[in-house]
Amino acid sequence: MAIKELRSGPPSDFSGVIELFGEFFSTHDIFRHISNSSVWRYVQESSLQYPLLIVEEDGNVQAAMYLVRTEEDRDKTHSRWKFRHFAWRSEKAFEELIVEAESRIRSHSRTSKIENTVAASEPGIELYLTNGYEVEAELKNHYRFNETCFVLGKTLS
Repeated sequence: MAIKELRSGPPSDFSGVIELFGEFFSTHDIFRHISNSSVWRYVQESSLQYPLLIVEEDGNVQAAMYLVRTEEDRDKTHSRWKFRHFAWRSEKAFEELIVEAESRIRSHSRTSKIENTVAASEPGIELYLTNGYEVEAELKNHYRFNETCFVLGKTLS
C-alpha cells in the first residue's frame, strides 16, 4: 500500500475518497443529505484547506483522512490535532494511515495532542484503543439525538 497526499487535482482523483467516505459514514449528514455536486465541492475545498492523506492499493483508496491542526501555542512547541473523516476498509489500512498521520504530527511540534470525536455508530473505536488512544469523554446527543459520541485522545511527545 502507498500513502499519498491529495491537495488538488481533477475530480477523478477524488472519486475513490468520496466513495469511501459515503460508505463509511452512512449516517453522516454531509454524505447523506446533500447533492453529489455539493459533496464533490466539499471534499475538494477541504483538501485545499487541510492535507488529505490517502492509502491506496492497486489504484483503489483503502483509507483516507483530513489531518487538521486545531491549535498551536505561540512558540510552536505544542499543538492540537484531529483526524477529520477518518475512514478505512481494513485494519491494515487504518494502521498504515494512523502511523503516517502521527509521524507528521510529531515532526510539527515537540508535544502534541490528538482529539478525535467518534460517534458510537461509526466502526473502529477498538482500533483506536489498540493504537494507544483513550476514551477521554462521552458526549450525549452530540451528532445525532440518542447517540453517544466519544472523544478519543492521545498525547505525542
